[in-house]
Amino acid sequence: MNRRFIKDKKYFIGALFALALIFGAVYFTRQSERPIEIKFDERGVVIPPEKGPRESQRDYAERIVDLQKGIKEMMKKDDVGGETPEETLRLFIDALKAGDTDLASKYFVLNDQTRALRELMELNQQQISEYINVLEIGDDISCNDISSWCELHGTYQGVNILIARFEQMQSGKWKLESL
Repeated sequence: MNRRFIKDKKYFIGALFALALIFGAVYFTRQSERPIEIKFDERGVVIPPEKGPRESQRDYAERIVDLQKGIKEMMKKDDVGGETPEETLRLFIDALKAGDTDLASKYFVLNDQTRALRELMELNQQQISEYINVLEIGDDISCNDISSWCELHGTYQGVNILIARFEQMQSGKWKLESL
């Protein structure tokens, strides 16, 4: 009977060890499967993700490639904007007038949306009104068909100024690149 107890104990310990290995493998696999998260710095440059402590160089490189593909997909799907630069400006101004800074920030190119939202949220109502007045003086749009960008100029206090720069996205929509 003593031999049977020792034999059963070995099977029990073996089964526990196997379960520990399985749970450990699942845990470490899930740790390395991080969702693709795209972050930009204050200049609009993509911040590359950090390499995980247990992540191989090859897995990390594959994650960077997936990140680049994710950015391209986001840009293709980013359809918030106008069919023309003028329409984008009108939609942006309408969002500002409605007090929807979140929507207004979406009219900027993808990598500037976070910065634009932060800056728009810092403006009070009087500053937004003044901002809109400057945007509405634009009367001269010049475009470069080769690189799909346009600039809006206007005269402010007797001086010709650049008011906004627009860029056409892969989706065909126009976005604000700068104001």
